[in-house]
Amino acid sequence: MREVFCTECREFVKCNVENKEVREELRGKEYTYIAEIATCPICGEEVYVGEIDDRNMKKLYDEYRKEEGVLSTEEIREIPKMLGMSEIELSQRLGWEDDTLSRYCEGKTPSKRYSDMLRDLRENSVEYLNILENSKHLIR
Repeated sequence: MREVFCTECREFVKCNVENKEVREELRGKEYTYIAEIATCPICGEEVYVGEIDDRNMKKLYDEYRKEEGVLSTEEIREIPKMLGMSEIELSQRLGWEDDTLSRYCEGKTPSKRYSDMLRDLRENSVEYLNILENSKHLIR
């Protein structure tokens, strides 16, 4: 592990990393997951490590997706390919902002409502293709 700054000790240290079950709130509900916790070897206080924070956030959002039935990033990426459309075109046909689907394909977490729309599209593509065909006028 690289050295990080401990704000308590006011010096750079090689932190210790442990796994710990944590409970955090996201979108008004609490979720439990195993987080990586970095601590200072001198004072024992938690220290900030960006990469660890990023991984923990991903774990929290993965738990949210699992418990709420929200599609994974990989599942979302398949949809425009399956339909032979660009992400922008599909966003427009769904009546969303141009970059909405692109953000979800890059890893942002959609709302349950938008995820359900995408799940319906994925599972009932023939029915939805007819709806999307009739929404061509929405493309800007």
